[in-house]
Amino acid sequence: MSKPHDKPSKVTSAEGEVLIDGPDGMTSSMTPEAALETARRLGDVAVDAIIERGQHGADGKADQADAEGGPAAGERANAS
Repeated sequence: MSKPHDKPSKVTSAEGEVLIDGPDGMTSSMTPEAALETARRLGDVAVDAIIERGQHGADGKADQADAEGGPAAGERANAS
C-alpha cells in the first residue's frame, strides 16, 4: 500500500455536480446525492481509523495495557 495522503482533496460544485480534485491528479465528479453518501461513509471510516490509530503506538503495536486486557491509554487518562 502506498503512503496515505495527508492533505484533503479540493471539492467544488459546477452545473449541479460535485467535483473532486484529489492528490496525484485524481479527479472525479459525482451527483450531489452520491457525494453526500460518500461523505458519510468517509466520515464513518475516518472515525474508525482514528480510533484504531489511537489503540496503536507510533510503531504500530497495540498499547501494552490494552494488549494485556487492561484499560487503553485513553481509558486510563479518563479514570483519574
